[in-house]
Amino acid sequence: MHKVTAMRHSRLTTLLLMLVLLLTTSFSCFAKSQPIYDYDIVCAGNGEYGHYLVKVSVVVPNKKNITPIIVKQHAVHGIIYKGYSGENGCSSQKALIGSSQLTSEQQSAIEKLISEDYGMYASSVGNAINVVKVKKGYQVTAVIEVNAGSLRNRLESMGVIRKLGL
Repeated sequence: MHKVTAMRHSRLTTLLLMLVLLLTTSFSCFAKSQPIYDYDIVCAGNGEYGHYLVKVSVVVPNKKNITPIIVKQHAVHGIIYKGYSGENGCSSQKALIGSSQLTSEQQSAIEKLISEDYGMYASSVGNAINVVKVKKGYQVTAVIEVNAGSLRNRLESMGVIRKLGL
């Protein structure tokens, strides 16, 4: 009799663990990614090989969104999707992805990279963040260094872009 009770308890425990795992992975899919606001990205100078120095201006709707994080995330987004024109003695840089067709899985992976892993690729140059009140909210501007070489390698390993020379 104890053997049957122990098997039921074991099955019930396994079932509960599976249910908890299912729920946690399901809800993580609904985790809110950082919205992409209206922003501009321009060259701010020449960085070391594989690094871009960019000046990013993001218009956020309210004061609670004024953080260095938001500017870094948009810098990474800009290098991936926009690129920038050559100004201030810089060469133009094309977007790493541009207008290529992405699967929903690739799109989700890139959104996660921008919202969670941006710190691996973007860092502030100095501590200056300029904030100006504008009609749509606040314009937050900072100079950001983006490690475009590492970002490109990550996108290659994700299968989003092809390796150079192949």
